[in-house]
Amino acid sequence: MQLELDVRTSLYLIAYGNILCSLLLLSYFSGNADNSRAFKYFFSGRIVQSVAWILLCLRGYIPDVYSSDLGNCLIFCGFALESMGFISMVSRHRAYPVILVALVVIGSLTFSFYSQEPHMKVAVASLFCALIYSTVVCSFLLFSSRTNLHQTLVLIFGSVVLLLLVRCYVAANPENNMTLFDRENLITSLTLLGIFGFLFAAGFGQLLLLKQHDDDRLKEAASKDPLTNVYNRRAFFEHVEHFANMAIRDRSCISFLMIDLDNFKSINDNFGHDHGDKVLIDFSEKVSQLIRREDVFGRFGGEEFCVMMACGKDKAMEVAERIRLAMTSHLVGRPESDYCTVSIGVCSDVPESSGCADRMIVVADGCLYKAKQEGRNRVLCA
Repeated sequence: MQLELDVRTSLYLIAYGNILCSLLLLSYFSGNADNSRAFKYFFSGRIVQSVAWILLCLRGYIPDVYSSDLGNCLIFCGFALESMGFISMVSRHRAYPVILVALVVIGSLTFSFYSQEPHMKVAVASLFCALIYSTVVCSFLLFSSRTNLHQTLVLIFGSVVLLLLVRCYVAANPENNMTLFDRENLITSLTLLGIFGFLFAAGFGQLLLLKQHDDDRLKEAASKDPLTNVYNRRAFFEHVEHFANMAIRDRSCISFLMIDLDNFKSINDNFGHDHGDKVLIDFSEKVSQLIRREDVFGRFGGEEFCVMMACGKDKAMEVAERIRLAMTSHLVGRPESDYCTVSIGVCSDVPESSGCADRMIVVADGCLYKAKQEGRNRVLCA
């Protein structure tokens, strides 16, 4: 059974589909501006593609330099902008924009080079469109935190890339004499159907990715202390429960560091709360640099903080002393308004039940209280 599609009508439908997707993106963005970078790529990519597909539709009615050369150049640009929108959601690597720009330039020049060979134009256009979309597949596969949505998009983009490569292979054979408007060619019909289906699948994927990103930002904002950008008390205890359960299962040791800024009240009283906030921010940034990525750092309230680490007593004491010394050395040559040492209480143990973590925090807090009684600016361990 021969599958035949009216190519010109199909191209118009693809152009109108891109316009519809751009309107949907605009509608979403009007109520939420948090994803402006990705939105700009997605929206501009859809608009450029709309113009490109319309130019291709006008083949035979306007000069080929516009309908063919310019149209395909805009196709490359539109696909690259759309790809960059997806990539920007998962990576900030500078290589991707460079690669995409290079593919657009090389693809456009190569396409123009085969001005007298229509089948090679189809092959070149298919090849470079496949290469452009393959960057999205690579970026998603390299993204360590990919979700089911990312994996679904990998399958969608991978299928389109494969279809375009098959079209390139078939078109490169001069015996097939393939052209854009070859309605009797099965590969042409399948490609148009694939692009039309991909148009809406990618459009919904863009909206879902933007929403997922917004939800992640809201969740993160709800778990962080707005001043110091470390975990708030509620989020800290959620992580404590998770790590404690893992330690119970593995029979491994965990440690808690209860940290309090010495004489912090006098800083607020003498220099104002704004300056006190700066001291808290400075302290949080310094501790974040001294602990590991997997350690959990949270603010309990006021000037009291806590660090949970998956390590034994010796390592915990080493880190606690490093924090204390860092704050002490930080004061050298600083004005009196910044003079703020820390006292730290440490508790390390192998938890046997979920309630052990709470008990360890109480013990570490007791050591902190004792450190303050003994003169502050010191580390004590249970």
